[in-house]
Amino acid sequence: MCVSAIILFLMSWVAAGWTGNLVADSIERVQVTSPDQRIVMEVWIAQSDDLTWGAQFRVSFAGREVVGPSPLGVEWVGGGQIGSNCQIVSAENRTVCDEFVQVSGKRRQVLVEAHEAVISFRELASPHRIWELALRASDDGVAWRYQFPVQPGWEMLEIAHERTAFRVRPDAQAFALPLKGFTTSYEARYQPRLAKDLPGDWLLALPLLLENPDGTWLALTEANVHEYAGTYLGIGEGAALTTRLAPRKDDPGVALRHPLPHRSP
Repeated sequence: MCVSAIILFLMSWVAAGWTGNLVADSIERVQVTSPDQRIVMEVWIAQSDDLTWGAQFRVSFAGREVVGPSPLGVEWVGGGQIGSNCQIVSAENRTVCDEFVQVSGKRRQVLVEAHEAVISFRELASPHRIWELALRASDDGVAWRYQFPVQPGWEMLEIAHERTAFRVRPDAQAFALPLKGFTTSYEARYQPRLAKDLPGDWLLALPLLLENPDGTWLALTEANVHEYAGTYLGIGEGAALTTRLAPRKDDPGVALRHPLPHRSP
């Protein structure tokens, strides 16, 4: 039996390789493709119902959409957010290579080649802050992270929530681990449910595995969490999986507080 699979990471790397730049007043769409050309992640700015412009992404595998158009962005402590009402101002593309030694597994020496794009966004309204999204596509999956450079008038990163969502197929078979809270242990059984039947009050642990009716498998996970809030998933409308960041114990209204520059995992 041939199994097709794609993994979405939120994300960790060390890189070197060829670089190319694209700079303009506004770029409509950026695409990154795996070396074998089977996995494609696209990022663009779309107009929403309230006439603001928001960052969105989608992921396809072998010509089949595995994550439909989904929002990107984070919400600040005290109000405001990035991801909506913004524009793409530049994109840097390069080929990268990760090489590392793992303690256990089928291989000791691991070599991963990928194509990368680092996209710079700018708020359309004052204070016109700049933020970045770094994407990677390898033959095994895609990964991305938010990057927040230091800039005049913005020295402290204070995140309340993350707006990233994953619009998976409603008829996908999900293998989910529901938790009672952000401090609950992961020692429980995964429960098989259709994505459309996942209860709206569930808090899901990562990784989350889904099987589409066409035989494509999708795994959502995170890696290299350091000085950032842990990621969980909630259930939104139409089988959309919404990002839930673990709040600080000493200040539940804050998920992350850190000096700039900083980045997500």
